[in-house]
Amino acid sequence: MEFIKVPFAWLLENLSQLTGNLGWALIIFAVLVKLVLFFPTAKSKKSSMKMSRLTPRMQEIQKKYANDQQKQSEAIRELYKEEGVSMGGGCLWSLLPLLIMLPLYRVVIDFLAKTDINAVFLGINLVETPPYNVFSASFWNWPSIGAFLLPVLSAGSSVVSMLLSQKMNNSVITNEKGVQDKEAAKNSQSNQTGKVMMYMMPIMSLVIGFSWSAALSLYWFIQGVVSTIIDVFLTTKYRKIYDAEDAERLKKHMAEEAIEAEKERVRAERRANNPDGITQNTSKKKLQQSKQKEEEAAKAAAAKEYAAKKGIVIEEAPEKTTLSGISERPYCKGRAYDPNRYSNTEE
Repeated sequence: MEFIKVPFAWLLENLSQLTGNLGWALIIFAVLVKLVLFFPTAKSKKSSMKMSRLTPRMQEIQKKYANDQQKQSEAIRELYKEEGVSMGGGCLWSLLPLLIMLPLYRVVIDFLAKTDINAVFLGINLVETPPYNVFSASFWNWPSIGAFLLPVLSAGSSVVSMLLSQKMNNSVITNEKGVQDKEAAKNSQSNQTGKVMMYMMPIMSLVIGFSWSAALSLYWFIQGVVSTIIDVFLTTKYRKIYDAEDAERLKKHMAEEAIEAEKERVRAERRANNPDGITQNTSKKKLQQSKQKEEEAAKAAAAKEYAAKKGIVIEEAPEKTTLSGISERPYCKGRAYDPNRYSNTEE
């Protein structure tokens, strides 16, 4: 990682010569490092927020295909493709800042080992190791108390940063209707991982902070503060985009619900008007047949009335019968239907 360490070591060396004070050099260095990493940090934040939004749908897939990992993976890949989420790209942008930050700790530690500038910052000697037993009489002075507070502040800034990040990430977890899903956020994998990290990172910060020079804790503290500011800024920026998307999804869902409610109202009205569920056959063919029969009956009645007036006796034609026995469906049993086909004709 020399290609990372060399330019940053040069930057820290020049800042120390420019400021003449170790504390100010480390503060400016921490801020500049975060600004250099702003672009990959922004890409990582956007990717993580985009994946967080899919949490409810991911949980539904995992529940649906709990016993079939292959289908579960296929459904998740399809969801990512549909939403434009890239797993590989998201991991890359998340790892890039970490890969750069790790060598920088070595840069700071190496610089502290050879520093020859003023190491007293706000009355605290930054090259000394902070005392953890600060309440003893020998350490009850501001330089010792100040050095003791630096690891505590470093751990505290880590906790605050993770709490804010988790809370803001959870706020963008919405269901397919565009409504925030707090239950899905609570049970999400990232939320469970965040809880573990919330305990581990501050403890590690305290242990290392009381094992190395106070300058390292100052560097971590400033980084934590700047990280929190950047995280709040990026979350606010991307949440405006996602809030607009959620508003459209909610609007669409409400319109669909209104249409469905109107359909249900019409169905309820029909049920109220026809509680017995009796429906009339309104097919075009049936209507034509019914109309034809009415016309034929009217003609027959008119002819019969006319014949009666003239004294003419009209013999009524025998009623037509069909093979099926159903006048409206004469061929429902087939044109070749013969009820006596299998009857016993032998005497």
